[in-house]
Amino acid sequence: MKNLPITAIIITHRAGQLFQQALQSVNWADEIMVIDNRAFLDPNQLTKNENVTYKAISNPITDFAAVRNQAMAEAKHNWVFFLDSDEKFPVDQLPQIAELMVNNNFSGALCFRSDVFYGKKLNYGEAGHQPIIRFVKKGKAKFVGEVHEIAQVKGEIKHLHLEILHFAHPNISEFVNDVTHYAQLVANNSPSTSLGRILLELIFFPPGKLLFGLLIQGGIADGWRGLIYAGCMALHSLLVRIFRYENMANQVESSSV
Repeated sequence: MKNLPITAIIITHRAGQLFQQALQSVNWADEIMVIDNRAFLDPNQLTKNENVTYKAISNPITDFAAVRNQAMAEAKHNWVFFLDSDEKFPVDQLPQIAELMVNNNFSGALCFRSDVFYGKKLNYGEAGHQPIIRFVKKGKAKFVGEVHEIAQVKGEIKHLHLEILHFAHPNISEFVNDVTHYAQLVANNSPSTSLGRILLELIFFPPGKLLFGLLIQGGIADGWRGLIYAGCMALHSLLVRIFRYENMANQVESSSV
């Protein structure tokens, strides 16, 4: 199959097997833009593939939306596809995006992402079959949110029956480490509020998150994997508010000195 006139963008902080899997799964794109955020990849090795362009960002990313928007602006093609470095695009689903190439009515396309956890795909809960916009047209989309950024699209969105596989957490300890890292980023980018409100959220939000993931979103149907996943996401909710409380308390203490 001839390469499609799409720019695939991968932002990575890893250089191992997961990144290579992600990279190989988008080899159908005419341009593959790799943004190296302290993964210390070998640019000479990468660019042996003439479709690959390489850019390094030396400082840890704190505003992911800004990085995505800048990469989109530099893309060679009008259609851009974003893939995380721990994801895999199933090549057998490639024919579904052909309509995007010939129909100018669409400004973006929505697909689905499912997590693979301990060797099994999750079908329920927060991680099971999550709708997400990954195909966007330049000039018609903008990412917002420093962390867990989302695409805002001007115009019609095509709904694809396409599933991206997400291999984010190979084990529980790395899951907890990731949850802690992203909770700190979210807390640091959250607007100021009262200490009293944060305390109330500490009491109600984490258990509510756990029950919502297990019962409303059906995570319990994924067995022990779904239970662990919902528990870690509730831990994320708890840590965000702990870090926010700590930040606010430090600000109050500094202002009173």
